[in-house]
Amino acid sequence: MKSLAGIEYFRNLKTLKVSGLESLDDTNLAVGNINLTSVDISLVKGLTAIDCNGLQSLTTFSLVVTGAAGTEVGPKRVELDKCPKIESVTVKDCRAIVAVTVTGCTELTSLNLSGSYLEKWESEPNSGKWIYPSINIYTNTKLTDPANFIPAANLVDIWATSAQIEAFRKYFETNYKWTGTWHSNDETPSASVVR
Repeated sequence: MKSLAGIEYFRNLKTLKVSGLESLDDTNLAVGNINLTSVDISLVKGLTAIDCNGLQSLTTFSLVVTGAAGTEVGPKRVELDKCPKIESVTVKDCRAIVAVTVTGCTELTSLNLSGSYLEKWESEPNSGKWIYPSINIYTNTKLTDPANFIPAANLVDIWATSAQIEAFRKYFETNYKWTGTWHSNDETPSASVVR
């Protein structure tokens, strides 16, 4: 199996578990899967994008790429915006990823991004303008336990509430040696940082 084409016709599907595949075609689970509560995908190489935007019943999402260390594998985008019941998101070892979106996931209490994200990428070919990984978590106000937020080591910027920054800053410096920049939500958030 390489495609989840037709999965939208299984309207009563609650759990999706996919493992052991070499790769998977781009997947839009946001169409037709209104009862989906759990997504658990494990792949060797990955896919370009997975879209779960607006899945009202989704509570857990896990995507783990098992490909060879040091290679850029996994999707470029994981979109989980407006999943109001999602509590746990894991995007692990997706080393080709440029964006994980979790805006409007108001019940999110656990976020694991370990081993993910490209170091940087060019905004346009030969432009000389580089984009560095960042994430916006300021709408995830229940994400406040530092032990439940594992950042990607190469995240450059995190947009968060003042309470989140206070909860995470020291823990990240001590436990992850994270040296990125915190931005409070009263600044204008950016989807990505161009330098």
